[in-house]
Amino acid sequence: MSDDAYVLRVKEVAEAPIPVCPARTFAFAGDGVPGNYDPTSLPSGLEAVFLVNYERLGDTYGASAMGDVATALDAMVTYLARTGMPAAVVPIADPDAVGSAAYLAWDANPCDPNAANGVSVAITGLLADIRAAQPTLTYVSLVGSDEIIPQARIPDLPVLANEKHYAATFAANALYGTLATSHFLSDDPYGDVDPIPWLDRYLYVPELGVGRLVETPAQIAAQLDRFRHPTVAGMLDPSTAFVSGYDFLTDGAQAVEANLTGYTVTSLISETWDDSALVAGLAGAEVLSPNAHYDHHRALPADQSAAGTETELVTTGDVPATIDDGIVFTMGCHGGLNVADTAPGGAEPADWAQTYAGTGSVFVANSGYGYGDTATVALSESLMAEFAANLDGSLTAGRALAFAKQSYFGDLGLHGVYDEKALQQAVFYGLPMYSIGAGSPPSPPSPPATQPDPVTGLETATFSEAPVFVLESTPFGDYYAIDGETQGIHYRPIQPRTGIDITVDGLIATGAVFTGLVSEDVLAADPAFLRPTIDYSIEEPEVETENVIFPTTFQTIATYNAPAASGGPYEQRQQLNIIPGQYQGGDPGVQRLFTSFDTVVYYTEPGNTDFTPPAITRVDAAIVGNQASFVVEADDDAGIAR
Repeated sequence: MSDDAYVLRVKEVAEAPIPVCPARTFAFAGDGVPGNYDPTSLPSGLEAVFLVNYERLGDTYGASAMGDVATALDAMVTYLARTGMPAAVVPIADPDAVGSAAYLAWDANPCDPNAANGVSVAITGLLADIRAAQPTLTYVSLVGSDEIIPQARIPDLPVLANEKHYAATFAANALYGTLATSHFLSDDPYGDVDPIPWLDRYLYVPELGVGRLVETPAQIAAQLDRFRHPTVAGMLDPSTAFVSGYDFLTDGAQAVEANLTGYTVTSLISETWDDSALVAGLAGAEVLSPNAHYDHHRALPADQSAAGTETELVTTGDVPATIDDGIVFTMGCHGGLNVADTAPGGAEPADWAQTYAGTGSVFVANSGYGYGDTATVALSESLMAEFAANLDGSLTAGRALAFAKQSYFGDLGLHGVYDEKALQQAVFYGLPMYSIGAGSPPSPPSPPATQPDPVTGLETATFSEAPVFVLESTPFGDYYAIDGETQGIHYRPIQPRTGIDITVDGLIATGAVFTGLVSEDVLAADPAFLRPTIDYSIEEPEVETENVIFPTTFQTIATYNAPAASGGPYEQRQQLNIIPGQYQGGDPGVQRLFTSFDTVVYYTEPGNTDFTPPAITRVDAAIVGNQASFVVEADDDAGIAR
């Protein structure tokens, strides 16, 4: 509380006008034949669906090519059923199903992101109906590029490296319209059965394994056939790995390397490696994490980045032919942006997603600008490190990414717009049901003991901890961590964080209250701030530190989904995230550390929908000696018990 005057600055940014592009035309218009979707034909215990627009495939590539995809899909469904995974092909844009009218509106102006989302919403509505009837659904495969089944257009809210700056890369096509209006592409809405209301929008954190098959019918059919081949039989069984990185990606690459437990890892993490070293690394392992500065068809070697030159790049044409049935993932910018050959101006050059699809590999990368931080592992770096940890054989490839996203969301006490983008723009290309080795999902933690609260009657769980803080010093400032865990929000001081699993079967945690705190203050002359970074780190300025107090919220409850020990659909879990620190700006600043704390978590029945906190209208405080007293006036329609 302060009596000092303050200024609140508000900047209103007008939405970019939607460009008008030429209507979409099709090389084989009329060759496509709508599929026949019959929801009553879906097998019991359905686990996997293949969403396909046969009519659009035929109109784009011809009737013969459409038939090849249909044959490969039917064979895949038969194969999966024989291995114990009930699956089905679900045609979309069927005149009797969904999507036809939405597709027509989008084809009239491919540059309209809202029209593209009209198609996406129609398809996700169909998926929601299927999941409601078949709660065993675990995998969704999208057959074709964004031109065939559109990716969702998510508003791009970060100021740094907004996608509008990449729009000029493209001609007047759907990608140009998406980026020019400050959107990025995501497949996460197809895998999220219960999106999270998030301010004036939704946050999509998938529980289903979602994969996209690109791009030509021949490439799509080859990926389906490869899965069924006797030498593969739906399993990727890698034992070797390769990781590269430099500059601000160094700590992220090191985290990926550390998390690839059980692999023989070769790393190329320095400021000096060249294009030939990267290509050699790609040729020498099965799990590949080639991290560098990227665009959708090129990568910048470390020596070129250090020299500020771009004369010797690695391109999609350099991908070794020896890569076969690999797992490839990168933090690089636009590495996961698939540019359809059939879109205006999209034929050349080949992009990374299509190139790796041609090797039979699965590929995970960002559709937009990837973000990292110079002082700690954060944003896209953190997500890819989580994905690497999940490649331990306990999960299938698609679920490894879904759980990485769930963990990313569940492990943060506070989230910013850069987290939203880093989380949702990572796209999985390939078949998500590929198993990785022969492991099984980990067992969940044991639930905490609960007891009824004598005042409210609610079930409660009590936790007491004394975190061990480790001071991390970097060229960009100092921060404290707990077992390597931190809380970062863009342009705010990095703080320590710890998480406690508070999942109790049959109950929902609704809130937590500190009942005891012990703190100490230390001088913080050079605090490290989280700086979303996409370029050469030394050229990006440090953040102003005066008059900053962060955080003002010290504990939050995250509800997320995690793999069930049975291997079935994800199960809901809850985590109490505690930020036992606070930076207070000044000259010098002060870092407060909560060296011990006691907290009580309150639970309610799952059917209770009252999560609205009381309205606090007045707070008075007084300090007498070493005692503090508070008077709070509050109101709640349901009453206040404590």
